Amino acid sequence: MQQITEKRPSKSTHEWAHFKLLDPMPFRIITMGNSYGESFTIFIYYHKTMVLVYKKCPSHNCNLLSNLKSNGDFCDITIKCGDFQVAAHKCVLTASTEYFRRMLLTDTHEAETGIVNFPAMQPEVAKQCIDFIYSGSVGLSMTTARGLIDAAEMLQLPKLSDLCAEFLAENIDLNNFAEVITVSCLYNKTLLNAPIEEFLDGHLKEVVRSDDFKSFDYEIVNYCYDLMRDSACAIEMLKWTGLVAWTNADLKKRETRFHDLFQKINLQVGYFPGILLRNIYVPRISLTALLKVCNTSGDLSPASCLE
Repeated sequence: MQQITEKRPSKSTHEWAHFKLLDPMPFRIITMGNSYGESFTIFIYYHKTMVLVYKKCPSHNCNLLSNLKSNGDFCDITIKCGDFQVAAHKCVLTASTEYFRRMLLTDTHEAETGIVNFPAMQPEVAKQCIDFIYSGSVGLSMTTARGLIDAAEMLQLPKLSDLCAEFLAENIDLNNFAEVITVSCLYNKTLLNAPIEEFLDGHLKEVVRSDDFKSFDYEIVNYCYDLMRDSACAIEMLKWTGLVAWTNADLKKRETRFHDLFQKINLQVGYFPGILLRNIYVPRISLTALLKVCNTSGDLSPASCLE
C-alpha cells in the first residue's frame, strides 16, 4: 500500500516541497504539481527521498512575449487609435482577456479584417494597455491613471485595473479626490474604500465646500456618506453642510434625494434644533425656504435655520 504525504509549498520561490512514498519497491518517479504553477519531480530510492523542484521564472514568458512584439514577428492583428496603430498577435490578445477572445474568435468585422479600432481611446492609453498584455508592467502617472483604468475595465484586464486603483489610492489629494472617488464608485473598487475614508476624515471641510462635491451625482455623495462612519460632532455638522450645498447646487433635481441623504446624518450628535427637523419633513416649499435661509445667511450650520 502506497501513502503520499505533502508539505505544501508557499508562494516564496525559496520554499520547496517534500513528498514521501512509503513503498518497499526499489525505485519510483513521481511528478506532481500545485496551485502555484510549480511542478515537482521526485526520485525515490527505497525509503530515501531525493526531491527535484522545478521553479518557475516569473519574467521568462514576459520576456518572450515582449521580444515577439518588439520584433514584429508573426503579427496578425492591428490595434488602431486615431493615427496611432500597433501590431499584435491574436493568440496573445485572446489568451489575455475575454474581451478580445469574444471579438476575435467569433464572426466579427475585427476578426475578418484584422483591424481593431478604438476611436474614443487616447493613443497613449491604448499603447500602455497592449504593452501591459505583453509585459505585465505599466508606467503610471496622475495624467494617465484614470484613462487607463477606464480602458482596463472595458478590455476586461482586472490586474491592470487594480494596479491603477492602487496608484490612485496612494496619491489621493485635494486636486484629484473627485476623480478617485468617482472611479471607486463607478467600478466598485473596494480597495479604495479605506484610503478614501481616511482622506475624507482629514479633509471633509474642504471636500464638502468644493465645486467638485457640488457636481457629484447622488450615487457618489451617497457613497461618501456611507464611508463616513465617524459620528463626531464636527463630522456630522460637515455632512449637513455638504448636504445643503449639494442640494442647493441643483435644487429642482436634487430635492427628492435630500431626505435619503439626510437619513445618513446622526441627529443625536451636534446641534439640530426642532425647527430644522420639522422643516425637513414638510412639503417642497418649506424645504426650498429652508435651503434658501441657509444659503442667503452665508451660514450653512443648522443653527442658521432658527426662526
